[in-house]
Amino acid sequence: MKKILTALGLCAALGVQAAIVWPRNVFTNPDFESGSLTGWDTTYAPSATVVTSAGSFNPYPDPLAPNAKFLQITAPSGTGTGSQSVSQTVNMSMGDTVQIWYGYQPGTRAGNATIEVYDVGDNLVGSATTTATSWQTYSFTAPSTGAFTFYLSAQKTVSHSGGAGFAVFDMSAVPEPRGWLMGGALLGMLGVGEFLRRRRAAQKAA
Repeated sequence: MKKILTALGLCAALGVQAAIVWPRNVFTNPDFESGSLTGWDTTYAPSATVVTSAGSFNPYPDPLAPNAKFLQITAPSGTGTGSQSVSQTVNMSMGDTVQIWYGYQPGTRAGNATIEVYDVGDNLVGSATTTATSWQTYSFTAPSTGAFTFYLSAQKTVSHSGGAGFAVFDMSAVPEPRGWLMGGALLGMLGVGEFLRRRRAAQKAA
């Protein structure tokens, strides 16, 4: 019994420590359901808007939420090539995974929807590009613990000033801290409490 209680106590120590040092924050407004771009840097994408439908990107990928909101970034106008992007930096723990839905509606502005992820050293650690006019998925798993910046971009790849092309994006939030850590902490504290109770009872009996 003492071995079991000791093991539970160790779980408590590990669980509480993990909860204390958990180094991340989740995305602000990852799925755009607030109807705004709160939390996102739109400096390089003044055309970015939140929409419920866009060209063939309707309905949303989740059949249970056909009116869900997502991000639309219009490709640059004018006769040159170029891109517009929004970004957000978050802290992630190694192994955390973020899933992103994305696609591109070209109009006459041929281009693509692009995702790029950079670590704190400004190294490119993840990327994806598509010209598909239907929802595609991309998953990024953090290779280490630290800060990562996500760039979601609409890129125009030909010199044409015709009808607007645009990229669309939606994403899932970074998961909350692992449930097993919290569970381990709870079980561990219960185990330590039971051990102390039995010890006090034995001392009184003596």
